[in-house]
Amino acid sequence: MALSDRWTAAGLAEALSGPYEGLAPGPGALPHVVLADRFLDEHLDQYGDSAVPLPPPAALPGPDEIRALLHEAPLPAALAGGSADLRDLAEQCGFPGPGQDVWTGGTPQELVELGADVLAAVVERIASGADPEGDTDEEYALDAAHVLYGLYARGGTPESVARKASGHTDLTVPPDLEDAPAPVPASAPPGYETPGLAELSGLLGLPGLTDDDRAAVDARARELAAVVDELARTGCVLRTGDAYGLTPLGNAVVRHVLAVGHVAVPDEHEIASWDAARTVAAVQYWPPAVAAGALTAWTTARGATDEVWSELLDAVSAAKSADFHRTLTTALFDRLDRAHVPDGPLRSALTDPVTGAHALRLLHARGEPADGGLVPLSARATLLLEDLDACWAADMRTFVTAADEDRAPEPAPTALIDAFDEAAAGWPGGAGALLPALTDVDPAGALRVLEDLRGRHPDGRVADLAAHAAKSAKAAVKRSAARRRGRGR
Repeated sequence: MALSDRWTAAGLAEALSGPYEGLAPGPGALPHVVLADRFLDEHLDQYGDSAVPLPPPAALPGPDEIRALLHEAPLPAALAGGSADLRDLAEQCGFPGPGQDVWTGGTPQELVELGADVLAAVVERIASGADPEGDTDEEYALDAAHVLYGLYARGGTPESVARKASGHTDLTVPPDLEDAPAPVPASAPPGYETPGLAELSGLLGLPGLTDDDRAAVDARARELAAVVDELARTGCVLRTGDAYGLTPLGNAVVRHVLAVGHVAVPDEHEIASWDAARTVAAVQYWPPAVAAGALTAWTTARGATDEVWSELLDAVSAAKSADFHRTLTTALFDRLDRAHVPDGPLRSALTDPVTGAHALRLLHARGEPADGGLVPLSARATLLLEDLDACWAADMRTFVTAADEDRAPEPAPTALIDAFDEAAAGWPGGAGALLPALTDVDPAGALRVLEDLRGRHPDGRVADLAAHAAKSAKAAVKRSAARRRGRGR
């Protein structure tokens, strides 16, 4: 009997990866272990830590539904039926043999594992170029595992083939559209067609696209659609028109494979049991709509009182204080807004020394009056440093794009300089007081902003002040590193 970590006793995984690794089941016993390793690589590339949780899937089938869903899938049914054209693939998945026994009398969990074996075999087949269609593009073929991981990471929301494929062109989709659910038509022809210019412009958030733009997307979209359609034969993926995503069976199968790879895949019930700190740490990386749903469910489970919402806001402040870079405060407040955080807790948060300015900005965005005088300067500096860092990144992208084209940017980007000058004009004490305030918020986070202002600001006085602040920031970073080394001893 094959064993996998998700379904066996606590401690077994550690034993099989340590002193008893020779007894661990390998790819021959569990073919989907190889795919699990691919998913783990994807997750580590994205987050650097397997414990960072992915969002819960939108729809998981009940145990009594698994058999019917698997039996209805075209490829598993063909393998179980003994199709001569699929003999190699059938043997890889245990047909005839153990796979046949599971097919006819397996438990729901065994059926999920069989579906995982079939999916893993198809991913391998696509990557090797052995798919029956023979038209799969090599770039997408090697990325079939990435396609599946990306769909699960969207929390069950459908994606657009054309929008995903546009990432392999010169077109740049606005960040707020990257995770947006794609509309799923009620029906569509089986063959893939890239949407027309008007629909494509809406999907990509890029008005005024030309026939040449559509042609560039079309070539890549058809290649991706071929991979999606091959995966769809497993019953784990669907495509209707330009929209594609995981099926309920796919959610269960991919979730199982991720868990085998030791990636954190909580369900909605587990998330509801988390404390505020863990919830905040997780949802900042999830698609906004999915994160908002999780926050609403979390607060609803606790009565959705102002005190419960304030608990989340306090957790955001604590997380930002502990780790400036890894806490995406603006993203978190966006998700809290989508989850309909009440005005009362936001007003209470105005005096928070870290997130008060974020609360003020959200209240003003809602058209609600709020006393900005309650917001500490430290909170204003926190928000401003985030904004300036985003401007710095925008300027750097312009420089990099120009360098790739072997030219100087025309005109030279000034997003950071313009934003800093505007902020300094309204800061008590002007630039001379603002620069050290940014350093106090987060020396490491402020450093690249300060050094860029030192090198590019046209006002020599401001450039000198930025140089002095950068020197102070470097010293603070060194002191902090020394303290951490001391605690490590």
